[in-house]
Amino acid sequence: MQQNRYFRNLDWWLVIAIFGLVGIGICLIASATHSFAVTTGKAWHVERQSLFLAIDLALVIFSLRFDYRLLKDIATPLYVFNIILLLAVMFLGHSQLGAQRWIQIGPLSIQPSEFSKAIMIVCLAAFLNKRLETLDSFTDYLPALAYAFVPFILVMKQPDLGTSLVFMAILLGMLLISGFKVRWLMYMSGATIIAIQDTHFVGFEKILVNPCITESF
Repeated sequence: MQQNRYFRNLDWWLVIAIFGLVGIGICLIASATHSFAVTTGKAWHVERQSLFLAIDLALVIFSLRFDYRLLKDIATPLYVFNIILLLAVMFLGHSQLGAQRWIQIGPLSIQPSEFSKAIMIVCLAAFLNKRLETLDSFTDYLPALAYAFVPFILVMKQPDLGTSLVFMAILLGMLLISGFKVRWLMYMSGATIIAIQDTHFVGFEKILVNPCITESF
């Protein structure tokens, strides 16, 4: 009966869409690596992707049976672990495609910022939940902003703009759900836009001034 409850509450249209996308992805990989498979006699890329699919399915089944509310008790250790991982990228990570985002562990390259997204959801949710009854004014939200700012900056330093934007989306969604006023969000957005424009103007000014200085000397 317990298993039936898990499957009954699933969004089956979402499940069908996911499996459809996964199937299309495997077909595209098979098509793109067809020459390699014919030459070597091994469909290594398709087999690896299928193995990842099997692992993901096992993780999905586990997550369906896991009580996620237990994670709030380990939110603080998770947050510290997240920061340590992101710091490790800065000092121990290796560069690839102009960014330092990966840690090499044996034959595997791990990108901690990807794990950081899920960890940030758990940690920020637990952080806001503890303070939910005291979140009345804008200043009450400043600790939450600072809490999310630390991993955000560490990811930006890699640099990884995509994950940083995901962090902002996570923060924005949770703030609004916890009662953050829309007008406060508009004020923050306006201040951010002005800051970005000023930064771009300064950069543009340097581009204009530096050639003049160079030509003068």
